[in-house]
Amino acid sequence: MTYAPPHDADHGAGWPRGSFLGRLSDTALEDLLALGRPRDFRAKDLLIRQGNTDRHTLLLLSGLAKVTATA
Repeated sequence: MTYAPPHDADHGAGWPRGSFLGRLSDTALEDLLALGRPRDFRAKDLLIRQGNTDRHTLLLLSGLAKVTATA
């Protein structure tokens, strides 16, 4: 799997120093990214629904996501 670090990155494999990915070693980063597969989402696509029992993790590599929940 290939990835493109953000343009404003200044650390290691190109991810910001304080970010989760920026704190990983190059080997750990490559191993983590190799576990998944890239997906592109359009604006307003639903990524995860509250209450679902899915057993996967999403790793947002670029873009923005809005999180809402019902209390």
